[in-house]
Amino acid sequence: MFWAYREDYKRHEHDSDENKGLLKRLSPGARITQLVIRNSFFTYNTITFEGFSDNIALFSGGSIPRSGILRVRIADIIAIVI
Repeated sequence: MFWAYREDYKRHEHDSDENKGLLKRLSPGARITQLVIRNSFFTYNTITFEGFSDNIALFSGGSIPRSGILRVRIADIIAIVI
């Protein structure tokens, strides 16, 4: 069980590097039509990319409830539609 978790964690780190490369190409303030996050049944529509640091991406506006700021681990991002 522990080994499977560790391998899964390594796979997420690899995904994180790919997603980080994608987010480096986006400028802060870019409009995102749709964002899909791992282990979430909710799709975020029409939001704004605010930037990222320390493997956390920040998004604001649109369909984000409560405070209007969404913090997401880069490894948990499945799809971004621009």
